[in-house]
Amino acid sequence: MSEIAWTFDPLIARNAYFNLAKLAATPAEYLPNFYGPMLDAINGDDDSDRLLVRWQLRNPAVVLACAGESVGADAAAERAAGAVVALGVGEDGGPEPGRLDGATALVAVPPDIGKLRATDPALAQRWRLAVREVLTALVGAGGRIDGFDRDGWYVVRRDR
Repeated sequence: MSEIAWTFDPLIARNAYFNLAKLAATPAEYLPNFYGPMLDAINGDDDSDRLLVRWQLRNPAVVLACAGESVGADAAAERAAGAVVALGVGEDGGPEPGRLDGATALVAVPPDIGKLRATDPALAQRWRLAVREVLTALVGAGGRIDGFDRDGWYVVRRDR
């Protein structure tokens, strides 16, 4: 076996960082409401969007990650190099739409979606829909999710 695939909730920042930076898994597909309603203590009544990732065991990035070499993205460096913010965090803590036209785009997720689900389900739902909309639009326009920054940003690159 040279590849393993699994899904995770793209709004859980710590899982995104672990899967994409620590393990160097490659995002393959955004799956809206993949499991349907789950109605449990973790998900509440939130949709069950998932990001399908593939862990290609012979990929040089995976080999480096397994040796302890992080492959995490650096959102600040990406911004300095011209990345646009496709989805940021507004003053109210909610999602703030940005631009989708950059060669490299940054997509924020909330720091703790679990806490939001418990304290402000409406805001958690706004985040779910905004992340879904932006990531699917970017990927649909030829972008690929290329990493995740420890501070909560997906990095999406579009080849021109």
